[in-house]
Amino acid sequence: MSASLKKVIDIIDGIAPFSLAEKWDNVGLQIGSPDMGISKILVALDPTMETLKMAMSVNAQMIITHHPLLFHSISHIDFNSFPGNFINEAIKNNISVIAAHTNLDNAKMGINQILATKLGLTGWEILEPKELNGMTGYGLGVIGYLNEPMDLRTYAMKVKESLGAASVKIIGSDESKVKRVATVGGSGRDYIAKAREKGADLIVTGDIGHHDALNARALGINVIDAGHFYTERAALTGFIEQIREKFETQGIDIMLELYKDEADPVRIL
Repeated sequence: MSASLKKVIDIIDGIAPFSLAEKWDNVGLQIGSPDMGISKILVALDPTMETLKMAMSVNAQMIITHHPLLFHSISHIDFNSFPGNFINEAIKNNISVIAAHTNLDNAKMGINQILATKLGLTGWEILEPKELNGMTGYGLGVIGYLNEPMDLRTYAMKVKESLGAASVKIIGSDESKVKRVATVGGSGRDYIAKAREKGADLIVTGDIGHHDALNARALGINVIDAGHFYTERAALTGFIEQIREKFETQGIDIMLELYKDEADPVRIL
C-alpha cells in the first residue's frame, strides 16, 4: 500500500529525529500537505531545479533532500528565480519536499556514522556527543581507528575511491602515519581543533579553506578534504536502506529512488 506524507515524515523522524537538528537549521516539511498520498520518492543531496525535473520525470510525489530548500524566512516568491521557481513548479506538479539535514548528521547511523563505516573506522565514538531523551549515541562527527596505521597519501587514495570523489586535497606530509581518524561529513572546519584534542592524527571532511589548512598544520593534525558533496552524498544510500527497511516492516509499498546523476557543483579541470 502507499502511504500519506505524514506517515513518511513519521518514519524519517524515527530514523533521524527532527529534534536532533541544530537550532539554526530548518528540517522536516518544506512543501506539501500531510494528507498527500505518496507512492514514489526521489532522494537527493540538494533541492535543485535538476532534482525537481528528475522527480517529475520519474513521477515521484515526494523529494527527500539532505540540504533544506528553505533555510531562512522569505519575504516574497519570485517565479523567475530560485527558490521561487522551484516552489512554483513543485506545487503545480503536486510534489512535496522534505529535508533531513542536521538531524540526519546527528542521528545514529546517520550521515557521519555511515561515513565512518565507509572509511573503515572501528572502535569509534562521537566527536561532539548529544543526548536524546537521556539516551546517548547521537551527535556530530565520529572519531575512531584504522585497523592498521597507514601513510596519509595511501589512505587519501582509499578515501577518494570509497567516496567516489573526483579528487581529494590533503594537508600534511604524504608519509605521515595515521591511525586515529575523525570524520565530519560536509563542512567540518570547525571541528579540526576538537578532533586534535581527542587525539586524532587525521580529520576527513570537506570545505577546508586556506586558513583552516594553516590552523590544522599549526595544531599538528592531518586533513583530507574530500569535498562537501562527496562526504555527504556517499552516506545517502545507507539512509535510503533504513527507510526501505521501515517501509517493508510496516507493509508500505513506496518506491525509493536515488538521484543517481546528481553531481558536485564544483568541477575540477
